[in-house]
Order: sequence, then C-alpha cells, then structure tokens
Amino acid sequence: MNLTSPGYVLFLALTVLLYWLLPAKRTRAVLMLASVGFYLYAMPGQLPVLIAYLWIIYILSRLMEGRKRQRKALLTGGVILSICYLFFYKYLNFTLSLFASGRSVISLSVPMGISYITFQCIAYLAGVYKGEIKASGNPSGFFLYALFFPKITAGPIEPPDTFLAEIRKRRVLTWRRLLSATLLILVGFVKKCAAADLIAPAVNNVFALDGGADGLSTLGAIALYSAQIYFDFSGYTDIALGSAALFGIKLTENFNHPYAAASVVDFWRRWHISLTNWLRKYVYFPLGGSRVGEIKRYRNIMLVFLTSGIWHGANLTFIVWGLLHELFQVLETLAGKLFPKKGAPTKAGLIFAHARTLALVALGWVFFRADSVANALRVLSGLFGSWASPGSALGLSPLSWALFLITVLLSGRVRDLCASKRLSERGAVVLCVVLTFVTLIAKVAGAGGGAANSFIYFNF
Repeated sequence: MNLTSPGYVLFLALTVLLYWLLPAKRTRAVLMLASVGFYLYAMPGQLPVLIAYLWIIYILSRLMEGRKRQRKALLTGGVILSICYLFFYKYLNFTLSLFASGRSVISLSVPMGISYITFQCIAYLAGVYKGEIKASGNPSGFFLYALFFPKITAGPIEPPDTFLAEIRKRRVLTWRRLLSATLLILVGFVKKCAAADLIAPAVNNVFALDGGADGLSTLGAIALYSAQIYFDFSGYTDIALGSAALFGIKLTENFNHPYAAASVVDFWRRWHISLTNWLRKYVYFPLGGSRVGEIKRYRNIMLVFLTSGIWHGANLTFIVWGLLHELFQVLETLAGKLFPKKGAPTKAGLIFAHARTLALVALGWVFFRADSVANALRVLSGLFGSWASPGSALGLSPLSWALFLITVLLSGRVRDLCASKRLSERGAVVLCVVLTFVTLIAKVAGAGGGAANSFIYFNF
C-alpha cells in the first residue's frame, strides 16, 4: 500500500477513528490488527514466516529472564537466527550469483521491512539481556514494536525501551495535536510527490545513458539525486511520524538538516539518525569504539560502514558506498590531527567545509543509485565529457522545476514550525490546504510522466 495513495489515507483515517472511539483497553488491539492487516495486504505470503520468526524471538526473550545462566547463549542464538533470516531472503541469491557468473539462481520475495524488523529484534533481545527492558509478559507489546504499520516499511529503527514506553502512555487527542500530525503527513506528501517523484525521471534519464550524457546534465543528475533521496526518505519519515502521532505515539526523528553538515562525520549525525544510533550501539561500541587505539578505531569505523552498506542491499555498489563514507571519515580525522584548527572557523572556511561535504556525499550517492559499480563509474565519466548541450538530457518540464523549488522553499520551514510549535491553529489549517493543493497538482503533473511511486528505502 503506497503511503501517498488515497487507500492509505482512508486506511489511516479509519484506524484513527476506531482507536479513539473504542475504550482505552482496546487501543493496542486496534493497532495490532491494523498492523497485521497492513502487512497482510502488502505481502500475504510472507506474513506466516514473519510471525513464526517473531514468536521465536519473543520466546527467547522470555527465556532470558527465567534462565540467568543461559542468557548469553539465548542472545547469541537470537542474533544468529535474525542474521540467517535476513541473509536467506535478502542476500542468498546475491551470494549464489557470485558463483554463477552473476546470474540469478533463486527467486525469493523479500519480506517487507525485513532489514528494519531484524535490527529491532536484535535490539530487543540485547535490551532484555542487558536489563534495559523487561521482556513483555503480553506478546502484543513486542509484536506491536516489530509490526507497527507506520514504521514497518522503512523505519525509523526504534529503541525498544522508547517505543514500549510510548505505547504505555495515557494519551488524549486534542485539536492541536491532530492538526500538527496532519500537517506533518502533508509535508511528507509534498516532499515525495512534488519533489522526489518529479525529479526522478531526470535522474533516471542520465543514469540510463550510462555515461553518455553531457557534462552539465551529469552534474545536474548527481545533484538532483542527492535531493531526490533526501526528499523521498525524509518525506516517508514525515508520513510515518505524523501517522504515529495521530495515535499519540512519538517516533524517533530520522533527519536533522543533513545537507547543512560541515563534515561527513556531522552528516551521519543528521542522516538516518535511527540507523546511525543502532550501528553505534550494537556494532561500534561492542568493538571498542574509539577507546582502542587509532588503528583499531579506523577498523571499527570501516566495519560500521561495511555493515551499513551491506544492510542497504545485496549489491557491490552499496559496499562501495559504505566504504567511501568510511574513507571520508578517516581522512577527516587524519586531517584534523595533521592540521588542528585554532579558534572559530572563518566564514570562508565554513562555506568550503559545507561545499566539500556536499560534494563527497553526492559522490557517494552515485554508487548508491547506480545498478553496478561499472555503471557508476561511467556516469561519473560524463562529468569529463562534452558540455556543448548543457542540461539537455535532464528533460524536466517547467512545472516540475517549479514544484520542486516550491518544495525546497516550503517543506523545511513548515517542518521547523511543526517542531517548534509556534504555528497557530489557523495557520496550520491554511498550510494544510496549501500542502494538499500542491500535492494534488504534483500528482497530476507526475501522472504518466514516468515518475517514481515506491519509496526508495522500501527496497531496504
């Protein structure tokens, strides 16, 4: 079910209505049934296997509390099971294809949200093992943590203690909260429909040419893909956070103006925050973090980004993307040691830092977007080709450019107003109408134009 479709809007509205009309003791059942129904609609064939996996994880968590001496073995077993479950569906065919000249060997339907679900299950088991949380006596709490429909397709990857505390809170629906949540969802709609989807065809055109585009078109496509993936993923996240807020549940913020970062290290404090936090807690810190000497610290950074690359997909392009970010961070660290800063940075130095970070991140996105490493290299080679027919390969209409620019100017400010709570109720209503109007125009503009519909991170 597409999160920007009328079907999702109707499904969400009916669920919200039932949630607030029924007695408080029934609200968890409403969310559980809605989440199972959402998954059943999307992937009915994969639901039984997923439910079986979740039951095993739940039983292991309960056994941990009753068998103190076997806790580590139970944790290890749960982590191995989660990795095997993820590997079987997401990476087995890729691994086998390496021994079959790149040909697909088996065809498996990857369960929706499998990467997010397995990471959350590992976090849940680790939380029980460390005593950070107690295993849910009622399985509905754990199952809702794993299957909650606003976040199941692409996160955020919620810490179990935070989410379980949220669903236990006593909640009251107010007009102000309803408006704020609706506005956040509409911001997500505009980001996806009026920005990400409308610039997607231009990016596709250049990457399909495989290095045959002119230099300016290539540069434009690289810049546009940086915008596309941000508006696509942050748009989804706004819809997820807004949908959860309609039930009084607060999810983790996943973005904090990532393209305002002045370093690649800073970028990862702002981009996909929930994944960064998970990798830091369950990969980087257990390896020793930065307390193990310089060489091992760089090794730990490499392993974190190698894990991140592999997590994103079964393709060498994602591994290269992850290792590039590891290289950027190591070089930044070394540069900081060789050329220590004295005093506050100058304005020119800060501008250079921002520009350098954007360029490095955009370079990484080329490999993230490309079908193969060879395709990425050929696209990059277009930067050194002809600049005689500037921008001809992009092919965006004036309306698409206009809607994209409106989104750039509007979405960030509205998002900040939602977060600051400075927006009046009347202002929120007006903005809801404006954002709805922009979304509808974008839907019409993108109809039949080859615009993408599925969220990019749904593939991970």
